[in-house]
Amino acid sequence: MTKSIIEFVDCTIGYETPLLNHLNLQIHSGDFISIVGRTGIGKSTLLRLIGNVDTHLRKPNIISGALIMKNDFEAGIVFQSLDQLFPWKTAIENVMLAYHAGRVQSDKQTAYENAKKLLVEVGLEDQSNTYPNILSGGMRQRVAIARSMLGEPDILLMDEPFGSLDPHTRRKLQETLRDLHKKHGMTVVFITHDINEAIILSSRVLAIKNNEEYQVFHSSDLKEYESLEHEILDYLAE
Repeated sequence: MTKSIIEFVDCTIGYETPLLNHLNLQIHSGDFISIVGRTGIGKSTLLRLIGNVDTHLRKPNIISGALIMKNDFEAGIVFQSLDQLFPWKTAIENVMLAYHAGRVQSDKQTAYENAKKLLVEVGLEDQSNTYPNILSGGMRQRVAIARSMLGEPDILLMDEPFGSLDPHTRRKLQETLRDLHKKHGMTVVFITHDINEAIILSSRVLAIKNNEEYQVFHSSDLKEYESLEHEILDYLAE
């Protein structure tokens, strides 16, 4: 069995008061797990806790239980905002920010060559020297994905990265992400409000019903997608 890199053990998470109680969940190397549930239920809180993300928001705490993570844990992060690139830097320069932030182990030339390869993989081989204001929203998200992957992180954390895109662009980005996951085998934790998207992309879907109830659904069989979507919807609506 693949070794888990993250494990929530009877974990209660929150701030002054609990937000999510008694979570038991293992995330293994190479997993693609999506998290669905209503707004404010704690999906982004889980992501910030895993990635130790320092934002203007309060930092969540482990109130009880344990969160066990692999040593020397590295996470790449992609948010929903289409404005997460530096507007005065080109696409390739934005990807290289991961190197300048010290998140890439290779030398600068190797990092630059890898950044160019990633831009090819996300379909932007002809846009390396283009500034964000010229790129479409979908293209900007492709640059953000490439940047998050440059340092070959243990896990890619994605907080509704396609939520602001039109349906056609969203579907194209889903295909790109599937291809990247298949090629690189990175672990992905993906937040979305779109249950269909969660099923299409993931091997497992964590559905958070309320702060006491959650269920993990498996989505390995393409033939069962429609019935699984109804099953998750019914579970969350109960």
